Amino acid sequence: AVVSTQSTGYTLKQVSCRDFVVNTMLQLRQGKGTICPVLEGVFMKLLKQTAAATEKDHDLNKMKAWERFGGELSSLIFCSSIHIQHITEALLKELKDPATFASLQQHRDFLMWMLHRCFSFCLKIVRIPKKEFLFIGDIIKLLYPEQAPLPDPDRNSPLCVVYLSAASLWAVFTTRSADNPGLQDSTPLALIEQLNFL
Repeated sequence: AVVSTQSTGYTLKQVSCRDFVVNTMLQLRQGKGTICPVLEGVFMKLLKQTAAATEKDHDLNKMKAWERFGGELSSLIFCSSIHIQHITEALLKELKDPATFASLQQHRDFLMWMLHRCFSFCLKIVRIPKKEFLFIGDIIKLLYPEQAPLPDPDRNSPLCVVYLSAASLWAVFTTRSADNPGLQDSTPLALIEQLNFL
């Protein structure tokens, strides 16, 4: 059956319907899983919608919205409906579009936080190897181009983990930099102080 990105995106935003989609994909996985390209397209669409919807929100409200979006992504990965390597590649391509880049860079810390939570889930629960997370280094370097170190966040703030997510992601994936060409270069200057802090 042909499934549209628009209708699938709408369905996934409805809690009860989202559970139905996830359960259906679990039944279809048959061992190695059923990759669904439509859901990969839906991921990018929902990513842009989350960024647009939280543009004027307070940071704590943004945190809740991105957390919910990360939960949806984790569910789709768990039922083997999307491929994490395709997601990182698609995100890197989207970031090369000036309009998309401008929008997502405003939310870069929340995007990194959401990806960090999701990738941690993939590594620990689903046991996806680190070599599957191609392009994460390139994504971080693109979103954090500053030529001076970013300051350490307030460790008493609940948002501290959000602001440190890019540095933490970099630290996690540089342990296997041979599998990820984007991580073989020098550490982004923007993250040096935060990496030292971690």
